[in-house]
Amino acid sequence: MANLTIKDIAKICGVGISTVSRAINDDPGINQNTRKRILKVIKEYNYVPNNSARNLKMTEIKKGLPKWQPLSICNYNLATKKIS
Repeated sequence: MANLTIKDIAKICGVGISTVSRAINDDPGINQNTRKRILKVIKEYNYVPNNSARNLKMTEIKKGLPKWQPLSICNYNLATKKIS
């Protein structure tokens, strides 16, 4: 299989994408048997993490989420008005 993604590894292992990520990043919050199983599949399929995807994700994290804006009474009334 060419160009496996983290999603493919997760599907093969029967775990979530975040679990594969934790195994790759040696997160202590993952079961050792699960980690071994994931790393075994990674090795069998010669999986190489996509650095472009990783960099994109890190850029998104650095930028942060949009600032929360309170909903004014005027906007709330418009948003909840039923269309007749």
